[in-house]
Amino acid sequence: MPALEIDDLNKIQIDGLFEVVPTFVETGTFLGETIAKMEPFFETLHTIEIKQEFYLRLVTSYKGNKIKFHLGDSSSKLKQVCQLLETDTLFFLDGHWSAGITGRGEKDCPLYEELENIVKYCKHNCIIIIDDVRLFGKGPNKGNEVCNWENISVDNVLKIVNDRLTKHYFIDSTIDKKDRLILHLYK
Repeated sequence: MPALEIDDLNKIQIDGLFEVVPTFVETGTFLGETIAKMEPFFETLHTIEIKQEFYLRLVTSYKGNKIKFHLGDSSSKLKQVCQLLETDTLFFLDGHWSAGITGRGEKDCPLYEELENIVKYCKHNCIIIIDDVRLFGKGPNKGNEVCNWENISVDNVLKIVNDRLTKHYFIDSTIDKKDRLILHLYK
């Protein structure tokens, strides 16, 4: 759940990231911290938020022209966004319920649906950052989390993207070691 920082992007294993990947897509806008931090580095940005209150607050306060805001559940809305993309794209997948005031869809963690939409509808090279890997496999039935990620695993993620996957590795977040999974997908 911590915001993505420029230091995180510097850990991505690709030369000239901002020249080769001019588009940024985020699921889970929340309060807009990540999208605001990423705006200076990308030509085009999209962010998806399920909670109308957060979406409206950000849309009405935004004064720029680079960020496109989308209201809806990322498990379905990401398909539409992917169909709009015209360049290689960096995705930050953080569109999950984190308890408290965060937005909640039909699933606590729609990660598999997000990945399936990217693989099927994004026709360009992609770098995907999956946030909160430390929560994979956890949930209320395991007695250790209120949010249900019990069916989420790295193995299943890799199976979904396997046909386009060229590289994967982990980077640290401010919360935990190896808390972000990075996937490189070839078109």
